[in-house]
Amino acid sequence: MPTQRFFRLKTLGLGLTCALPMLLLASSTYEPATLGAGNAGSGKHVYQRYCIQCHGQFGDGNGESANWTVPRPRDYRQGLFKFRSTPYGSLPLVSDLYHTITYGLYGTSMPPFGSIEPRARLDVIAYIMTFSPRWQNEPRPTPIEIPSETPATTESAIRGKEIFAHNCASCHGDGTGNGPLAKKTIDAWGNALPPANLTRGRTKQEVTAHDIYRTFMTGLNGTPMAGFANKLTSDQAWDVVHYVESLGPWKESNKALQLAASQNYMTAPGGGPMNASVAGGTAVAATGTTTKIALAGTISTDPPEIDIHPGDAVTFTNDGGGPHSIAFYADSIPAGAGVQLQANMPNTSGPLIGPVFSSEGDSYTVSFANMPKGTYIFYCLPHLGVGERGKIVVQ
Repeated sequence: MPTQRFFRLKTLGLGLTCALPMLLLASSTYEPATLGAGNAGSGKHVYQRYCIQCHGQFGDGNGESANWTVPRPRDYRQGLFKFRSTPYGSLPLVSDLYHTITYGLYGTSMPPFGSIEPRARLDVIAYIMTFSPRWQNEPRPTPIEIPSETPATTESAIRGKEIFAHNCASCHGDGTGNGPLAKKTIDAWGNALPPANLTRGRTKQEVTAHDIYRTFMTGLNGTPMAGFANKLTSDQAWDVVHYVESLGPWKESNKALQLAASQNYMTAPGGGPMNASVAGGTAVAATGTTTKIALAGTISTDPPEIDIHPGDAVTFTNDGGGPHSIAFYADSIPAGAGVQLQANMPNTSGPLIGPVFSSEGDSYTVSFANMPKGTYIFYCLPHLGVGERGKIVVQ
């Protein structure tokens, strides 16, 4: 048996419960195919012995111990699982769940259950699948392909730093989880979900470069962390992996990578600097027409482009897939428009960054009164990974 070190109770992912040993996670697909399918009837007994105290009788995450775990235990009824080898939004493989049960989740309330017989682990997975109809209604997903790692050089990490700043810094900030949205990120169940601190050298299930790549490309279902598989190339993803490894004592980090982290910075999606101070303006109320733009966590908004006039307003609505937060950048709006736009954006959480609105039906309205004509490109910060953005043309 490996030596175990136990940590303060915290959170969970597949979500079973307790402390976690310092076990080195393998980084391949964990398909226990030789054992065949699990038996849900037998799995119910396993669940009642090991899982019910946190996940509850009905798999809703409301077990007797749920109030003492942070965040709350996984609610299985939606079929949403963070840690997978499959595309964002997909169900996990049996092997993904088997791995989480076997090794637990580092720094959380989810312990390893590797001491349970492999057959029992498969059986409890079969029982967990009975809580959501997705398992019966959706085909078995295909895992993403993870290509060979590119060279882990300083140059790669520097390129990754730029990509990280464009796509990740709104939540992860300088890598410590201090981005402008960090204190407002929540999961699909409304629970607070602080971004991971990437300077610690590992996260809940990520130890190696392969692990980081997998999570970066697949995303974490039920969270604002969307997958980047449809936005970035594999080479770009490896660059981000190398930058993340430069931030702390990751297992495969090296001195060449660590040189790239000597000066952290954030840039806007267009490549320019993050917004400097745009304070000092006075809000001007809209007097014209209000146009609605729907956000759903997809690759574009609905509609993707609108034409308005000075004095009009735009209302962004949460049509699902939240949380959402609208942001403009200095290089995505007409020159000199930043101060007035900031003033016209209520309840901002940063320069030209709107508040998080999480519940379906929530909305956020921005006045374009006293705004110069031109094109205003906006981004949904929690969904930069899937490219959610749109265009407002003030005519």
